[in-house]
Amino acid sequence: MYYYETGPIDYFFGMLTLDEFFSQVQKEIPDDLEYIKDRTLNVLKETEEFFRYNSMWEGDIKCGPFIFTIPDPDNASWQEAFVWKQHNNGTSFIASPCPILWLKEYRLNK
Repeated sequence: MYYYETGPIDYFFGMLTLDEFFSQVQKEIPDDLEYIKDRTLNVLKETEEFFRYNSMWEGDIKCGPFIFTIPDPDNASWQEAFVWKQHNNGTSFIASPCPILWLKEYRLNK
């Protein structure tokens, strides 16, 4: 996972809340909902743990967490990515399974 810490991000167009994401999964592949929910929440927990110990995240979330997915053709699937904004000073945190090149100066785990 690639982790980034940036200044405030004010808009999250095209990203889904976890509830919206799970609702979409429920509609499209209901038999896999519990597996996908467990997998997604485990990845989110690992992401939160990384930010808790390796960034300025204070543990609160003003906006998010939002999820977006990245295609994973090697597994005919996708991988989770997350973003959220902290209440104090609006610092934003992004985690992606692949590098986001335009954010490289904000990367935490180099």
